[in-house]
This record gives sequence, C-alpha cells and structure tokens, in this order.
Amino acid sequence: MAARAEASSFESVHFVEGFVDGVLNGTADYRGTPHHFVLRSAEPNHAEVYQLTPLSPEVFAAVSEAWRIWQRWQQAQHGAPPDNSTLLLALPEDRERQAELRGYISNWLLAAKSSAFLAEGDFEQVATDDGRASLRVKWSRLEEKPGHLTTG
Repeated sequence: MAARAEASSFESVHFVEGFVDGVLNGTADYRGTPHHFVLRSAEPNHAEVYQLTPLSPEVFAAVSEAWRIWQRWQQAQHGAPPDNSTLLLALPEDRERQAELRGYISNWLLAAKSSAFLAEGDFEQVATDDGRASLRVKWSRLEEKPGHLTTG
C-alpha cells in the first residue's frame, strides 16, 4: 500500500450517497474544497481507502441539486411503500432533471479522473446544534507511485 503523505483535520461531509456497513461514497471537503469520494479498499484491520476527485463549483452545485431531489423523493417515501420503479430515486416531476444532473456529474468525474488521488478516510459521527447526527471526516492522503491509481 502507498505511504501516507499528509493528514488533514476533520472536514465537513456534505452528502453520503452510499452506506452499507460503512461509508461507500459521497461528497466531502478535502482542505476546505468539495471532493467526490468513493471507497476503493476496505480490508479488515486496515484503514479504508477512498479515491477523491476535486469538484468544480459548478459540479458541486449539480451534486447539491441532485441531493435535494433525492431528499424530496425520500421524504415522499416516508411511511409509504418504497417506489423502486426507477434507479433515479426521484419524484416523477424530478426524474428528467435528475437524469440530466447524474449524466453531467458522471461525465465530469470521468473527465477529471487525472486529478483524482487516494486517501484514507476516518469518518466520525457528531451531533449538530439541532440534535441530529452528522458526519465529519479526517483524510490522510496517500502517496502513489505514478500510474498506480486504480479507478475501476
């Protein structure tokens, strides 16, 4: 495994899109700037390694809008049988926009692959002022040998 290059202080986690026995992917700050992160390695007794990709302000705005669309869908599902008829997880009136946003975000992340890097992520749950739970993360960037970043 690569060596640690640096460690950050705890940073904001904006959104977690995937969570199964731990954080899989989402958007969080790294050095105060929004980054997309996705789990790349989770082995017992080892730190979880994530691939981070910096987000432009426009892409972060698109990610934030897609998150709000998902939140509206989730709130509408509260107490109702889940509607799994679409992979977009959006209300019918939001599905076209959600598809546009997801396409834009995916294409941008693919194009930005060369700026991605690996870091160990240490997530911590904290209480917010209103008593709800929130996450924050401490990243430890990993030094990689050229050509060894696995993105698949």
